[in-house]
Amino acid sequence: MLKPNLPMKVSLYGKDYVLWQDSTGNISCLPNACPHMGAMLSAGWCVKKSDGSSAIACPFKQFIDNGLHSHAYIAQVRKKPNLQDFLKNPGLLAMPQVLEAHLENFFPFMGMVHGESPLLSLKECHFYLPESETHSRVYVLMFVKANHPIAHAIKRNLLRLVEVVTEQDAYTLSKIYVNTPQHIKLNNEVGMDWVRRNYASFPAIVEPNFSRSQYAR
Repeated sequence: MLKPNLPMKVSLYGKDYVLWQDSTGNISCLPNACPHMGAMLSAGWCVKKSDGSSAIACPFKQFIDNGLHSHAYIAQVRKKPNLQDFLKNPGLLAMPQVLEAHLENFFPFMGMVHGESPLLSLKECHFYLPESETHSRVYVLMFVKANHPIAHAIKRNLLRLVEVVTEQDAYTLSKIYVNTPQHIKLNNEVGMDWVRRNYASFPAIVEPNFSRSQYAR
């Protein structure tokens, strides 16, 4: 029996799906592979709405699966921390329930995250350095501007918070559905997609396709 707002993975004829029931008793079902990068939606959580309905949030980029999106300014809905989470990392107190993130990619190995909250402004530079086919090293350079005195008290925990997020992302990526068609693409990923297609079609040059219809469901 389904519990309210708790995703459940089910398999039928060799395909995986995620089921969840909202507070009104309505049951929803989706393919378990996130249309962005193939993460398991059943490992995510439900985001409740004011009318009692709910949507599923991907555990990787926290996309809420309710339609087609293509942008680099995203609202990432966090999983609600419990008391034990706050005790382990007080830095969670500085993070809002919805993270307004601005993502940028710089070919070939650097990404930037711009985050804003009432307590602080955050700039993160992520450097991804592959070491082998199965291992990569991630370096993070963080800049923080405190907007509230409490931010100074917890700033030492913020880097640990990034470490936790990186570990969670690595765990999620280890359980993705490989070769899932990508139906959702951020515009900061278009450049990398163009490089990937040029590599596959070399020596021919492929023009970039900025049409959303290319990624429509």
